[in-house]
Amino acid sequence: MTTVRTCLPMNWDVAVVGAGAAGILAATRAAELGKKVVLLEKNRRPGVKILISGGTRCNITHDCGAAGIMEAFGANGRWLRDALRGLGPRDVVKMIEAEGVPTQVEDRGKIFPVSGKSRDVLDALMRRFDRSGAVLQCGRPLKDLEAIAGEFVLHTGDGDVRTSRVIVTTGGKSYAAVGTTGDGYRWAERLGHRIVNLRPALTPLASPAPWVRGLAGVTLPDVEGVILGPAVLARRRGPLLFAHFGATGPVPMDLSREVSGHPRPADLSLGIDLLPDAKSHELDQWLIGEASVAGKRLVATVLSERVPRSIADVVLSVAGVPLERRASELSRNERASVVKSLKRLPVPLSGTLGYEKAEVTAGGVALDEVDARSCQSLKVAGLHFAGEILDLDGWIGGYNFQGAFSTGWMAGEYAAGKTAGEREGRAGAGGGRGLGLGMGRPAPFAGSNASQPHPDLQPQPTQSLSRRSPSPAVFPLPFPCAFPSPRVFLHPAMPPRAPASRIALALASVYLIWGSTYLAIRFAIDTLPPFSMAGVRFFAAGLAMLAFVKWREGARVEAAHWPGATLIGGLMLLGGNGAVCWAEKTVPSGLASLLIATVPLWAVVIGALLPGGSLPGFRVIAGIFIGLAGVALLVQPWKSGAVDAAGAIALLFAAAAWAAGSVFSKRVRLPASPLLATAMEMIAGGALLIAVGAASGEWGRFDPHAVTGKSILAMAYLAVFGSIVGFTAFVWLLRETSPVVATSYAYVNPLVAVLLGWAFNRETPSAWTVAAGALVIGSVALITTSRGKEAPAVEHKN
Repeated sequence: MTTVRTCLPMNWDVAVVGAGAAGILAATRAAELGKKVVLLEKNRRPGVKILISGGTRCNITHDCGAAGIMEAFGANGRWLRDALRGLGPRDVVKMIEAEGVPTQVEDRGKIFPVSGKSRDVLDALMRRFDRSGAVLQCGRPLKDLEAIAGEFVLHTGDGDVRTSRVIVTTGGKSYAAVGTTGDGYRWAERLGHRIVNLRPALTPLASPAPWVRGLAGVTLPDVEGVILGPAVLARRRGPLLFAHFGATGPVPMDLSREVSGHPRPADLSLGIDLLPDAKSHELDQWLIGEASVAGKRLVATVLSERVPRSIADVVLSVAGVPLERRASELSRNERASVVKSLKRLPVPLSGTLGYEKAEVTAGGVALDEVDARSCQSLKVAGLHFAGEILDLDGWIGGYNFQGAFSTGWMAGEYAAGKTAGEREGRAGAGGGRGLGLGMGRPAPFAGSNASQPHPDLQPQPTQSLSRRSPSPAVFPLPFPCAFPSPRVFLHPAMPPRAPASRIALALASVYLIWGSTYLAIRFAIDTLPPFSMAGVRFFAAGLAMLAFVKWREGARVEAAHWPGATLIGGLMLLGGNGAVCWAEKTVPSGLASLLIATVPLWAVVIGALLPGGSLPGFRVIAGIFIGLAGVALLVQPWKSGAVDAAGAIALLFAAAAWAAGSVFSKRVRLPASPLLATAMEMIAGGALLIAVGAASGEWGRFDPHAVTGKSILAMAYLAVFGSIVGFTAFVWLLRETSPVVATSYAYVNPLVAVLLGWAFNRETPSAWTVAAGALVIGSVALITTSRGKEAPAVEHKN
């Protein structure tokens, strides 16, 4: 190990501050690329936190792929996408194993060294560090960091260090005993960076309840925990351990950031679903059955078949049922109370055990001020951040180490002047590829002397990245394209990063493709059964997109995500697109597009009616009534034969189902990757559509000899262009522009649909249609441009 102590000033190409997981990899990578690198560490040895992690076993990473890592970091996880492309979980494993340390996957996907010794992991990292030629200086705490005349001066107790690039990897404030005292936040703030609210995370929860202390030592291997306030703030499933102070283990620790970040933690409680795989009605029937066959047994004895006896006693106490109550004596109300306690045992909270027991720090350097493609500051050229100092904190299970490894690797690579096109020298397998239309672009600078990030490479906008902060409203995609609402959180005012010509091309693609899908549906269902046609379209497109995501992101489909994907796919694709396909048998495509434009109206209403929702403001209410007036003019119920009533009702139902899917997509468990979530929802929704088509007798009435080439081409167009190409362009627009620009299709698509229907299908719009359409589009504009609470948010939450 190359360790140097000097009191003389020395100039370096790159200086890295903090020899933790992120710092070691940052220094290693920069030195491997030919730079003269120094790694400064305040402790007498590097990697102290690595040595004590995982009970001194070091949970290196998680066997879940890049998409799973991003999901573990919540809404902020997408910021890690480029870093994970450079160094993903498999790459970390290969790097450790290449140094002679075999690894193994243990319970729930955690990856540990086979030896069970964190020292082996640290030694592996330091062997590669030594070969890189970087210099380690331990016992040299940094007093201050200044940017002076185009270079950085690092003031230490025994001399200054001068460098053109500096990478700050000082960690957070957790485990202060190992040197993580939060110094980096102070330096970052002095250099102009905003620090997002700091609080302890992955720390045990404290409870004042006496009965909790009585359960000390009781372990529950599989529960679902929720943090309860006025609404459910967070939800996690896994093991839980009761302790004399409260609760610890993966579930409480994963939920702790919500408690530590709350202004009044005592107003919160931990709700524990003791039997997450059992439904309430199933437990009720089970208790009834036990009463009939073994009515003389105590209820506590019956419950102890499913939960520990000590827990059973607490359940009865919380439910208000005497411990001596026998199963046959349990009243209906008492049985309901017992079931309620089994499904949500309330644990009052007083807070957390704080930084002293926290494994990581939540909050940190704001991500919208750091380039996600290089970890370089957007405030100070040449300044990089990596690891826990950033506003990134994930679940327990190796996710945070992976985040540190990936951001450290990226920061070192780009501090050394590496460009995006040169990123072949990774620790593991090859890199990812862009979606097309310009994704996967050059690095912010091509050499170490570049003064500012390239103007085309401003950061992925992430103002609303805090998992407790409201995200800007992003509205559901139009029905015929039938993709779920985008899971991308962007600042609505962020300027575009891509050339204007590419943005214009992408917008034209979205406008024309999605506007034309109404007419394409009309052509397709001329000779193809509507539900089956839509089902085959989405099922095929979903399989294609799933294969693409697996190739591009290495994503893994998890069984736990299928219920949510099926619900959203059922609402949006079966209830939404399926109803559109059925209705267009009798309703003109242009009129259908105008009725579907009412989706944001329904989203407002549904969101307000759900628990935790709030009444919209005056502007949104006005927009709703204007929109309803427009719908009435379109349908003209007072005029006999104006519009097919069943078709119009089906279209309004479709709009409501789509809006419900958009709203509920925030409340179900879905993959962090928007492409993977979309693929799963299309597969599930497509299967449901095919099943409904078969159940409705479509297959029996279908005459394959009557199918025209126009219908086949229309279905192929819908699958390839309406689904895959249109959505790819839309995701790129969200990344490169803003939601205001990207979602402008909501106003343009109906116009395109009406014009195409008139031009190619002889659907001549009447004056009533034009006037009513203007009212509907105007109401949508009034709602979607509302501010604050008035704007309905229908995006997905992580």
